[in-house]
Amino acid sequence: MACLPDEVWIEALQLGVRARILDHRDLCSLSIVSRRWGKVKAAKALAHKRRVLRIQSDVAVLEKECKDLEREMQAEKIKLSNILTELQTLEQARRSSVALKLWQPEIVRLVQEQVVRQQPIDPQFRHYSLEMEAKVCREEIKKCRRRIDRNRLVIEKSNKDLEFLTYNPTQNLHEDVPQKRMKKLKTEKQSF
Repeated sequence: MACLPDEVWIEALQLGVRARILDHRDLCSLSIVSRRWGKVKAAKALAHKRRVLRIQSDVAVLEKECKDLEREMQAEKIKLSNILTELQTLEQARRSSVALKLWQPEIVRLVQEQVVRQQPIDPQFRHYSLEMEAKVCREEIKKCRRRIDRNRLVIEKSNKDLEFLTYNPTQNLHEDVPQKRMKKLKTEKQSF
């Protein structure tokens, strides 16, 4: 029986239904024996498995991208803090150069001259370039944060889709029912 071609199976089932010889139980049992239905079922199972694996792969890629973005954001934050400390030293040098133009005691004047001499570039030009670098760092941090948030939303949606695809009501049948209620149901069944 199993060696019959698919076309013969289909024709036999259609003739049985038209002649009202086969009822739904007979159709089910014949379709279980048929090779074609087994092939279709196996193909559907493989397609489902591929879809689940594709979603899991996408989630893994997005999680890796989130980790990379978080590392990049941390590097930008460190760079920004270094820029801000350099800006503070430049501000101190600028104040010292302004203070040199005023009369001060000799000890204070020597300290301020030393601070001004330590700055190799004119503080005004360097201050402007550091401010621009700080703005760029802040923008990069914002971009990273937005991309991380966007990726997390996609991950959340993909996890919901994955949960939907992998849900099997027969496996979770008894997990939702509390243990006491299960015992009560068993005793009721035994009493009938």
